[in-house]
Amino acid sequence: MSKYELIRQTFLGNPQDRVPISLWKHHPQIDRTPDGLANAEIAFHKKFDHDLLKISFFGHYPCIDFGCQAEYDGAVSGSTTLTEAAVTKVSDWESLEQPDVNSGVFGKQIEAVELISEYAQGRVPTMGTIFDGPMVADKICGKNLNMYMTEEPEIMHDVLEMITDTMVEFSKAVLDAGADGLFIASQHSTEAAVSDEHYMEFILPNDSELISRTRGNAGFIVMHLHARD
Repeated sequence: MSKYELIRQTFLGNPQDRVPISLWKHHPQIDRTPDGLANAEIAFHKKFDHDLLKISFFGHYPCIDFGCQAEYDGAVSGSTTLTEAAVTKVSDWESLEQPDVNSGVFGKQIEAVELISEYAQGRVPTMGTIFDGPMVADKICGKNLNMYMTEEPEIMHDVLEMITDTMVEFSKAVLDAGADGLFIASQHSTEAAVSDEHYMEFILPNDSELISRTRGNAGFIVMHLHARD
């Protein structure tokens, strides 16, 4: 049975003779260029031959084209650290401009997907890593999203709508570049991260929008609800 069929049957809830396995990691420093990320992901898959290849863009990839800066500081996880936030005060949200997902850092991720797809097509299904709108917004403002949602709800509704739209367009571009599915990550789907009120008002509507507008393009969607509890 091919990896594609194994994943398909598993997602359909049909038990097979083995459980599919997927592995992923960050590839710090080399993941900042299309060739670097593609070569690292391909080498990682050749080594472990896992059944589902998650394309792991660097941790702050959606933030740079909004005006942030981030660097790798040696974290064991391979994650990057924000060194300059695009938003440090309320007025910064109002001047935030929507980036073109086909250029800049977004565009480099799409180029990497194209290169990885040349290797993966017919061999292993792939999924591109997508951050939901609230997660991107939280990174853009240095992890102060809760404060802004509390103090400036009207502004944040507009901001999250714009960022979610950006991630929808990026998701579609990733799929057009050859990814089979999406791995959508949320860091605000637990009560340790946001209140029930904030979740229902801000998080759930934007996540629902992201899923509903991409599900028709994606072969599958994996929803990663990131939590600490």
